[in-house]
Amino acid sequence: MIRRTRELAMVRWIFVVALCLLLPDAVSAGVSASGWQLDYPTPLMRAAQDGNADKVRDFLDKGHDVNEQIKKGKATPLIFAASAGKTEIVQLLLKRGANPNLCSSADVCPIWWATYSGSYETVKVLIEAGADINRNPGVDSLEYPALQTAVSAGRRDIVKLLLDRGIDIEYTNFFSENTALAVAVRVGQAEIAQMLIERGADLGAVTEAPYSEWKSYGGLTAFELAKKEHHKATVEVVERTLTSGNYKRPKYSVDSIINKLYRDAAFDLTSQGSDQVRFLRLQTPETLRRVRNTIFARKNYQFDDPQLTEYFRKRFPSYKPAVRKYDLSDIDKRNVQYMKEIEEYRGARDAAG
Repeated sequence: MIRRTRELAMVRWIFVVALCLLLPDAVSAGVSASGWQLDYPTPLMRAAQDGNADKVRDFLDKGHDVNEQIKKGKATPLIFAASAGKTEIVQLLLKRGANPNLCSSADVCPIWWATYSGSYETVKVLIEAGADINRNPGVDSLEYPALQTAVSAGRRDIVKLLLDRGIDIEYTNFFSENTALAVAVRVGQAEIAQMLIERGADLGAVTEAPYSEWKSYGGLTAFELAKKEHHKATVEVVERTLTSGNYKRPKYSVDSIINKLYRDAAFDLTSQGSDQVRFLRLQTPETLRRVRNTIFARKNYQFDDPQLTEYFRKRFPSYKPAVRKYDLSDIDKRNVQYMKEIEEYRGARDAAG
């Protein structure tokens, strides 16, 4: 079983690296890698994507399932309509019982597709229908989170809408561990960067996208990234914020939690309160797994998963994977159990849709 897990992890890693080498500009810009999820649409899905309201009504009246899914990509009629920015069709499907949180493969949901389409009205309609804006593409996806997708496209109106409705500003996922602010400064969206900072984005969050290090983005703060990319306007925004005396770092970030767990054996996650629980519940399963395994990395544990070993080797120079046995202190045991409960909650939430 361990060997099979290693083989699958290695195959996935090779695939992603190959994709990034073949499509570097597309990947670095956050362009969709999920087009295949819209392959082989049903007649109802085609009508939804085309914006043909009469045909959609006709198919539904004849008994077609409003929540039908493609067998492979798991896309729904609502996803096809959202991906094309067909607001009228989205409204029609929702009125006929479409689930706004029924996602295609790898947790790519209607709200993400609407954001990617660039349709403000479609995003707004889905949010009003109960779409979960904090449910983002998961560990098996090659998509940016919804907020980063809007930022990279320069859609200030959609970014503001998502922030107004409570999207988590520091959320990252496995493909892009860059925060929305890091994306904004990298692509030179100064006005959006300013908005994110005003809403509390963490200027000290370190960029760590595992597939963008070939362009030397990993390990930089937002300010360092802005200077590296030579975007004068974004550099000025960040500098002005840092010198204003009004900037306050957010209470929690994945970066700070991992650093504390690794460097301080006495750091107790269970004593941090409900705000931290809510923050961690928004993180992806892969991110949560890394937080939990930071405890074992501190003990120089050699992981079966080579990706975990490589992650901690790059992040902490003092990590020397050598041991297969370890002793957990009482605080370690509490922290491990705490993270397992967070992961179980996230898994149950994702399964429920």
